[in-house]
Amino acid sequence: MFKPKSASGDDHLKKWTSQIRKGSLEMCLLSVLAHQARYGFEIVQLLNGAGGLGITEGTLYPLLNRLQNEGLIEAFWQESASGPPRKYYRLTPDGEDLLGQMRSEWRRFGVAVETLLAESERPGSPEAIATPLEMRPRPS
Repeated sequence: MFKPKSASGDDHLKKWTSQIRKGSLEMCLLSVLAHQARYGFEIVQLLNGAGGLGITEGTLYPLLNRLQNEGLIEAFWQESASGPPRKYYRLTPDGEDLLGQMRSEWRRFGVAVETLLAESERPGSPEAIATPLEMRPRPS
């Protein structure tokens, strides 16, 4: 495990981890809504239950509003058996399409990263340098 020699090493790892979370949060949120409508607190619990996302309602609601404004999700109110009505969110057809594209891109990117990491763990491995990885976006 990485043990930084200074506080700046700790800061770098925290910033890097934060960027990974920010970059993948939208896809994770759309994934949570892939098969059923959910309300805000439930979404927070599911995202945090997956481990390591560290999402708060203060982070979630602005993202939900943006995705709704972009037509990727829609919201509706539904009565609750245990209190006041809840606002539920579900994917729109555009949201479903985007999630499918994000899944494909995430998997392609993940394979590329895993390939590089595996090669970097093998001492004296020339393959990491000799094998170029295709990282350009695929045409739509």
